[in-house]
Amino acid sequence: MLKKSIVLVLVFCLTITLALAGCSKQTDTASQGEEKQVADQISEAGSKDAGDVQKQESDETAPNPAKTRKSSDAFVVGDGGGFKGQFISTYNSTVTDAYVMKLCFSPLLRYNNKGEIEPVVAKSYDVSEDKKTFTFHLRDDVKFSDGTPLTAKDVAFTYNTIADPSYDGRHTAVVQEMVGFKEYNDDEAGKVKTMSGIKIVDEHTISFTFNEALRTNIENFVGQLYIIPEHYYGFEKGKTVDIKAKQHEVVGSGPYKLVNFEPGQFVELAINENYFHENKPKIPKVIIKKTEDATQTEELIAGQIDMIAGEIDPDKLAAAKDSGFVDFYQYPRSGYGYLKFNTQEAPTNDKNVRKALVYGFNRKAFVDAFFKGLAKTQDVPINQVAWGYTKELQEKLISYDYNPEEAGKLLDEAGWKMGDDGFRYKDGKKLSVQIASISDMEMWEMVAGLMADNYKKIGVELKIGMMDFNSLMTKVYDERDGFNMYSMAVTYYTPDPANDLYSAWHSKYDVPGGDNTAQFRNEKNDELLENIRKEFDIEKAKKMYEEWALNINDEMPILILYANLYTDMVNNRVKGYSPTAIYNWSNDIVNMSIEE
Repeated sequence: MLKKSIVLVLVFCLTITLALAGCSKQTDTASQGEEKQVADQISEAGSKDAGDVQKQESDETAPNPAKTRKSSDAFVVGDGGGFKGQFISTYNSTVTDAYVMKLCFSPLLRYNNKGEIEPVVAKSYDVSEDKKTFTFHLRDDVKFSDGTPLTAKDVAFTYNTIADPSYDGRHTAVVQEMVGFKEYNDDEAGKVKTMSGIKIVDEHTISFTFNEALRTNIENFVGQLYIIPEHYYGFEKGKTVDIKAKQHEVVGSGPYKLVNFEPGQFVELAINENYFHENKPKIPKVIIKKTEDATQTEELIAGQIDMIAGEIDPDKLAAAKDSGFVDFYQYPRSGYGYLKFNTQEAPTNDKNVRKALVYGFNRKAFVDAFFKGLAKTQDVPINQVAWGYTKELQEKLISYDYNPEEAGKLLDEAGWKMGDDGFRYKDGKKLSVQIASISDMEMWEMVAGLMADNYKKIGVELKIGMMDFNSLMTKVYDERDGFNMYSMAVTYYTPDPANDLYSAWHSKYDVPGGDNTAQFRNEKNDELLENIRKEFDIEKAKKMYEEWALNINDEMPILILYANLYTDMVNNRVKGYSPTAIYNWSNDIVNMSIEE
């Protein structure tokens, strides 16, 4: 049960390079011949979004109030998401908490802003001839913020944690297909001490073996789990409640360390003097501050914050531009906003009803009114920067542009007949749709108003249950009933989202806490998702993506509201920032500096 999406996302530019080798091979060895050509092909496909960032520079001479504020040595990020305090990667589930995680901890590997895999804690790795075993050679100079060396034991501990039988987080999919997972996870007596597929070779060498060779196995090591120290977060098997109690405490090996956390308000970070990397952080302090959507831009203009990441509102972009000292970094969002259907609850358990509800909502009118040219509609749940989202696929998809006549026909076929009161009925029951949504969102207010009007015209009664984010998460992930649709957005951190799609749509994840929150069950869907991950030939994988997308485009378990552009608004005193769709400021912090 993986997210993100965050949730949560990756290129795999080295996967096939290594996998096609005739024998085990280290990643820091130059590729030759045909092998190099394959690597070049994958690197090009996976990093296509890296050049899609457009920067609009500001006026360096404009008066800049941030330079004179009391905390002028701090980089202050305004964020509307708030904090759950899930700062360790084994429990992290929100974008805001992920910022802290990425600043304070380190993964084995990560993607850079060129879409390339680069080593972090691991200095290199080997892949076995059968493509099932990854052996990582760790740096010997990595220390946690308390001065304790990071070793292979800490890496094993991090991965074993999410396989523990008592673990109730959302990242089990990272280890679920490793050798020994079932035996370790089923053992509640505490006799099995580690997954047999994880082997500590020595203090700085560790191997992971999977049950089968998958193109996507590499993704389990690229920015998915950030290594946590066993000596601090250690727990007795079966008692992950002990580590969960410490998830808001931070002892990591990243460039920063936590110095102050005010739940729901702000996080303050200072440079980790034990940070191992050659490229040291240059900004003395980082503050992530909870800001209200209505006043966020005003705080940026007043110099109270230095950055708003991922802005989507054109009016706010225009207001910030008038300040004169804000730089704009614009790029395609690696994700989308959506309304996901509950496919097990009537009436949305009927495919025709789902299709009618998509046809019956004028998404383009909403997108044009709200985003003013900074978004488009989309008819399949693949992120727009994914290499599998090809032009050929897009041309084959059913287009669900606003068509109330078609919606009416589908509802008629489903047995919902129009009554004298303007609503449809079947077996004496009114056609009513219940939507669960986050309260106090300006965008959702516009969606809800337009949707209620559109649906009334096709005879559908719309009911909306507003709640805070945590309550919505509980309803859709844990309770899993009492709604027909729910609103949310997702961001992927990979241009090959096969693993994310697998956990979001495969029927095995239609369980409490699972990521298949649509509760979608479709045999063809499951088979295609399984096969996509097994294909190492990128061109064949594209065709498999296409087949999967066409199937889900017909079943329509999701209404995608928009696929938009993101804009990072940054005070021009901040230098060195270079984002992409899958690489944000928390990845790039060591390259950034503040101009006095």
